Amino acid sequence: MLNANAYQNKIVIDSIDSISNSGSAIRLAPNGKIYRSNWWCIDGIYCYPYPDSGFAPVNTHLSVINYPDSFGLACNYVGLGQYLNGLRTYGALPNDFNLGLGPLNGSICDTLSVGLSEVKDGIPIQAFPNPSTGLFTVNIKYETLPKEGFAYTIYSLQGQVIQRGVIKGRTSSINLTSFESGMYLLNVTLPKQVVQIKLSKL
Repeated sequence: MLNANAYQNKIVIDSIDSISNSGSAIRLAPNGKIYRSNWWCIDGIYCYPYPDSGFAPVNTHLSVINYPDSFGLACNYVGLGQYLNGLRTYGALPNDFNLGLGPLNGSICDTLSVGLSEVKDGIPIQAFPNPSTGLFTVNIKYETLPKEGFAYTIYSLQGQVIQRGVIKGRTSSINLTSFESGMYLLNVTLPKQVVQIKLSKL
């Protein structure tokens, strides 16, 4: 969203900057969360490498924004939300490959589209109503439908698999009525790409 007065309208969700600690790299992860690492210095001096005794909550955790699409405090920011299992961060995060992007048609640098037919009419998967109380109708706009159907996986925003199945036919139903309200990620495996859409359960 563009906002000419973004700074004046900011909502502070964390403030940790000091002589020994500051926010560092930020990444949107495949599970839909945003992770932030922290740069930490012992006594404001020993920043790299850490001594064997240089363990603290700040350098052994990542900060997490659990719901990036939610406004203000509803984004559910957790300052020390992801434990690194005894490892330590120096302020960086890895680049994650998104293998579900599919081909970039028309790009001279793209090699994913070789020998593949194009999916017409934009995004080949639609789910409606969205949001819903848990019953979603999934419509697949794909040229050729295999008899075995298309495999799908539904993830929570925490990256947990909550449902797997197969979509057969151009229209199918997915039932999430037994799950909590919130946002879920539907991944559908097509022959040339994995399409991901968000499902919002009321």
